[in-house]
Amino acid sequence: MKTKFLEKQMRKRVFRAMQDYRKNTQETIKALPESPEFGFFTWFRIFQEKNIKAKIRISIRALPYVLRAILGIRKSFKSLKKNPKNALTSITTEDLHELEEYAKSLDVDKIGYTKLTPELILESQELLYDNIIVLIKEMDKNLIALAPHKKTMVMIMKTYYQMGKQANKIAKFLRKKGYSCHAGPALGGLSLYPVLAQRADLGAIGRHGLLITPEFGPRQRIAVIYTNITNLPIAKSNSYGWIPEFCKKCVRCMEACPTKAIYDTPIQKAHGRLTHIDVEKCAQGFLNYGCSICIKECTFNKNPPEKMR
Repeated sequence: MKTKFLEKQMRKRVFRAMQDYRKNTQETIKALPESPEFGFFTWFRIFQEKNIKAKIRISIRALPYVLRAILGIRKSFKSLKKNPKNALTSITTEDLHELEEYAKSLDVDKIGYTKLTPELILESQELLYDNIIVLIKEMDKNLIALAPHKKTMVMIMKTYYQMGKQANKIAKFLRKKGYSCHAGPALGGLSLYPVLAQRADLGAIGRHGLLITPEFGPRQRIAVIYTNITNLPIAKSNSYGWIPEFCKKCVRCMEACPTKAIYDTPIQKAHGRLTHIDVEKCAQGFLNYGCSICIKECTFNKNPPEKMR
């Protein structure tokens, strides 16, 4: 599948929906000048700017999931018009319990709650709400072990699609209960999901920039729900501060990265922001069946974090 074909689908399905959203929205939370640039839209833009003509190595089996994931992004914007006009801003204990049970019924593996701050919104993006419901879904360990492989790529894109579907269904559930929200699918996110998940006390971010959870290590995808609900049970602290300290000593992901996109000494971006990940190198590596070698080789993928303490 050539990047030009994907660009056509993105512009047709997603960019138009985003433009409509911005035209019809008055009050938003905007990204700061120092906000991070990495995200699906930037990842895609890198390919275009560098005029990379290589085909994305993706099998016919994965293509339907890619397109369905794109449709899920569009739906997350198009469905904003269904938010109730006089929405409730405080969730009842019963509704919160029902929400969590509904999420479990959709095969969401973990759920948490936190607040969004402007520096976590990706560059040039904007959002409606700063109350966050974080959703996590495990990726298949046996298929990650094959990476880079077409079967791994199919699984990754299927997980993206499934999480987009889950996020949109949960958003629909909340709207029926009288609350306003905006689904944030795993693919095409507008904010820094790993940091939000860390703030929600679901895990901690490793050297490779990915969330590490006690259950799945780095082997998960993240989606969110942005909502107007002000009384979510927001996490007050993080229980996994020892994980980044372990990562400072472990260099397995850095040594295994085929494009050398993970740096020992962080690089300085605009406005002084530091990062260990080279976005352009990482994006190029993704061309090889979705790469995922940093996940595969991560110490916490092979050993649950609690056993490493």
